[in-house]
Amino acid sequence: MKNVNFLSLIVLFGSLQGFILSVVVFRIKDANQKANRFLALFVFLISAVLVSRLVYVEGFTIWRTYPHLFLLPDLPLLFYGPAFYLYLRRVTSPVEASFREAVHFFPGLLHIFLMSFYLFESGPEYMQRMNEGRLLEVPYIEFISLFQIGIYLIAGIRLINKVRRDIDSRPVFDQVWRFLRLFIVLNATCWLLWLYSAVSDQFSTLPQFEYLNYNISWIAFSFSSMVLAVFAMGKPEVFQPLWNSKPYARSAISDDELTRLDQKLEEVLRNEKPFLTPDLTIADLAHLMQSHPKNVSRLINERRKVNFFDFINQLRVEEFKRLASGSSHKHLSTLAIAFEAGFNSKTAFYSSVKRYAGTTPAKFVKEVQNTGDAD
Repeated sequence: MKNVNFLSLIVLFGSLQGFILSVVVFRIKDANQKANRFLALFVFLISAVLVSRLVYVEGFTIWRTYPHLFLLPDLPLLFYGPAFYLYLRRVTSPVEASFREAVHFFPGLLHIFLMSFYLFESGPEYMQRMNEGRLLEVPYIEFISLFQIGIYLIAGIRLINKVRRDIDSRPVFDQVWRFLRLFIVLNATCWLLWLYSAVSDQFSTLPQFEYLNYNISWIAFSFSSMVLAVFAMGKPEVFQPLWNSKPYARSAISDDELTRLDQKLEEVLRNEKPFLTPDLTIADLAHLMQSHPKNVSRLINERRKVNFFDFINQLRVEEFKRLASGSSHKHLSTLAIAFEAGFNSKTAFYSSVKRYAGTTPAKFVKEVQNTGDAD
């Protein structure tokens, strides 16, 4: 293997970030689980192709020994668009899985079926076919996939714009919206760079730019994986569905029942303290209350005037303040106390304390200590 250059290091880091993000997103269990699986599939495909590019460029011996690996970057090309669009569709609407969704993946499956006959050729035969340019997927499949992804990009943008006016204006849903907007912008940028690289490579009459080539496309894909990973891991609440922004519209319980449910909520919070569970979901809370998640969601939205994530984080902030003020936790660090209070993210902890306590965790702990010393 040759010495790995700076571009390859960026691609390597981007692919690793993408793999980690896809695993994390796939394992999230909440109301948005089905949508998150499409996002995990999308990021995983991008990361797999980045690794394929890295091995092709840096580990050429592997490709010459196993030339059929050259197919790997092209096989998933027709899956990007459907995974991208179906993620946005599941985020914006509580649709159930159907045959119509599966149809989106038929072109990709057909492409894999048509390309599978190459696997029956020997390594030298396939290598000769590559050297002579007798591959059906080059360049035709690239332009077909670019066209398909462009269609899905337009469909995704129209879908998001259609539901934007109906999205609740509370901060957490604004964060989901910003994440989706970033997701679309990053993918549209990657698509445009890839499109120009592909077109300019086929038509020499187009202006040729030194840095606007396939390398910049790989960097864009890598950078998008890094940005999504940082944004998503720092704000896990962005993985909730937009259609949950007004969940009470689907709850049919009366006001009296809602009052009794509110009393039950107070009882559960006092006796069970479910907010101490880091990965608590609204389904978990509803189970403890022996009610339906839709009813609990409506209760929190109408009676507490916040969404589920904000409500739980407020409780965790109050628990942090209580623990930090007591003598039994003085030997622990600020972050350790936060984890005791139910937080599982440093970023979420700091932003929540700043938002709900009006100060930073360090300042709050210092004020508590100074008060204790004065006493």
